[in-house]
Amino acid sequence: MLNELSILRPDDWHVHLREGALLPITVPASARYFNRCVVMPNLQQPLTTAKQIANYAKEIRQHIPQGSKFQPLLTMYLTDTSEVAELEEALKLDDFFGVKCYPCGVTTNSKAGVRDLNNCNAILEKMQQAGVPLLVHGESSETKDDVFDREKIFINDSLVKVRQQFPELKITLEHISSKEAAAYVRDSGPHMAATITPQHLWFNRNDLLGDNLKPHLYCKPILKREEDRQALCSLVKEGFPRVFLGSDSAPHRRQDKENSCGCAGVFSAPYLLEIITQIFDELGALDKLNDFVAVNGANFYGYPLTSDKITLKRQAIEIPDNVGQQHNEQLVPLGGGTSINWSVDE
Repeated sequence: MLNELSILRPDDWHVHLREGALLPITVPASARYFNRCVVMPNLQQPLTTAKQIANYAKEIRQHIPQGSKFQPLLTMYLTDTSEVAELEEALKLDDFFGVKCYPCGVTTNSKAGVRDLNNCNAILEKMQQAGVPLLVHGESSETKDDVFDREKIFINDSLVKVRQQFPELKITLEHISSKEAAAYVRDSGPHMAATITPQHLWFNRNDLLGDNLKPHLYCKPILKREEDRQALCSLVKEGFPRVFLGSDSAPHRRQDKENSCGCAGVFSAPYLLEIITQIFDELGALDKLNDFVAVNGANFYGYPLTSDKITLKRQAIEIPDNVGQQHNEQLVPLGGGTSINWSVDE
């Protein structure tokens, strides 16, 4: 039994840091062990301009712990009216990374999202030319579509067409959750990748809905069948090179999760590295952990690997059920109130 392993300092290629009073909690949580994080733009006022992105980057940097090498990478929120000129301005920013597509209404703060991807052809063409990645929340926005099928529907109805029209565009299908998404990414060419979250590797819809409703496991895309979870696990166990960690860590206050209309989002950042190590241990895939968290994403996006290393030890820790008390907030992390078998050697 392996009791200790060293990995390169990891990257999180999909995180929500939120804004305002949550930044003093979320930024240090991601900066704790992560080298780079791709920060989502779906704030209450979506980041649709270069100026907004630059201002948000400044806010984030105010909360990075002193001495940390943590690098937040910023994204632009795609709309039906996004302009090429605004993308060109964003490309001048040091911390700009890519463009995020939310179909209208599919998740938190997505009402300004894309209604018809055909409206975005000009900016997608520019992105293809400039090598800017498109990060896609891949779910149908049609409320008539079954919530467990919306990822599959989006792939068939929208993503396939974009892939055909822009074959050289680098696309990441975010937080994949279904066997269909796993198969699509596996069968696509070198310009198609996917992020996978800890919750979609660890749990299925029975864990969310089976005996009791677990509001802190409720996320978009929703947790699916066991066969879907197994399809994702198969990708990481084999070491498939175009899938990598994107936690989709997305905090909501406890009162906004535990009510009659709870928000979607799992706050995984505080113990993300320990949890993902636990998952890979349970899968018998610790030998694939380093590539999943520190190599595959950097290779796909063309970023250099870090030389820094982190050591993890097989040592049980208790995850608290609230990580916001220092800032008078109630935030329940993934795994809150439970014990896991790995800890980071600090």
